[in-house]
Amino acid sequence: MNLNIKSLAASETDTFQLRNGDDELLWATDALGAQVAVTVTVYGPGSKEYQKAQAKASNRAVERLRKRGKFEQTAEEKLREQAEHLADITAGFSHLELDDLQGRDLALAIYRDPQLGFIAEQVNKHAGDWANFTKGSPKS
Repeated sequence: MNLNIKSLAASETDTFQLRNGDDELLWATDALGAQVAVTVTVYGPGSKEYQKAQAKASNRAVERLRKRGKFEQTAEEKLREQAEHLADITAGFSHLELDDLQGRDLALAIYRDPQLGFIAEQVNKHAGDWANFTKGSPKS
């Protein structure tokens, strides 16, 4: 019998629990006082959102080359562009807050803050790994 290749298709998103800078799992407390996992849901490499984000990043690099004649960028530009990319591939956070921000504004604020870089690093690594979006993949 032949393999139906679509049976191996990656899921569009994955949710995983975030860790702090000391690599410890992040927890919040819900209204009833129970501990709940602080998670993020990201779009994976097989999703349209991820493909669009990749195209936007490539287009920014080409535009920078066209305007300046080089690919170099400042640390601030790199941080801003990385934050934009990660916000584009973030579907949402759970049990996480920052200055009453929500949605994309929350994602941008988190990813733009160098002191919260451990979150951006986790999201970037997780989203770029196809194994996290396949049916048999272990969860973090």
